[in-house]
Amino acid sequence: MCVLALFSDPVPGVSLAVAANRDEYLHRLSVPPTELRPGVIGGKDLEAGGTWLGLNRHGLLVAVTNRRIPPKIRSGPSRGVLCLDALAFETPDQVERFVGERTASLRYAGFNLVAMRGGRGVCLQFDGRVRPVRIDGGIHVVSSHRDMDDPRMPERKTMLARVPGWDGMDMMLDRLRSVLADHEETDGWAVCKHGSGYGTVSSSLLVIPSTGLQGVRYWYSAGPSCRNRYEDLAGWAGKILAPQPAPTPM
Repeated sequence: MCVLALFSDPVPGVSLAVAANRDEYLHRLSVPPTELRPGVIGGKDLEAGGTWLGLNRHGLLVAVTNRRIPPKIRSGPSRGVLCLDALAFETPDQVERFVGERTASLRYAGFNLVAMRGGRGVCLQFDGRVRPVRIDGGIHVVSSHRDMDDPRMPERKTMLARVPGWDGMDMMLDRLRSVLADHEETDGWAVCKHGSGYGTVSSSLLVIPSTGLQGVRYWYSAGPSCRNRYEDLAGWAGKILAPQPAPTPM
């Protein structure tokens, strides 16, 4: 994934809105959101088996982007699998401890891993050591290769110029869809990318209500959204993420 924008409490009744484009080599195969593990949904990378963006029935969202340092090694562990494994937890604090333990024992390439529950969470920036940055409301943008909210980030500049100032849910969704399909370059980079062998391969929109996951809204575009329609996955996601009934006493 190359662009992940997080909006805490963006409109009344919404605790978190997420707009994300995944940029990847075009030959790297993946499948649209599926039930990765019981009560966990997200897209699946078919090469390593992990995910770039997932949500579990506890309301925990986890996403990962790559960094160049430390560089990737052929036999190194998958950052996407790290993201998937983090979805076994319930809170961002638990994810932070888990990632600290995992990076202390295995040799990972660089990454930014975001864990959110509601509108609050943490971005774990790993460039050889884990540097946690708290997310406590507001608008935050994560991309590949830079720290969260780095003022030099082209995608952040585009998001901040194009997105804020909406009036209600419909306007918010229209602006997020528009910016995720935007080809206008800022400092040589666009949010929606098209290149030879590399570019935007999928796009996601998630809206998590303040009242919980029962009314979660989820759209996914298999391919860049400038060329592909978003599929509404809300009904399917709601069933997977629904709380499980307590076991009947024997």
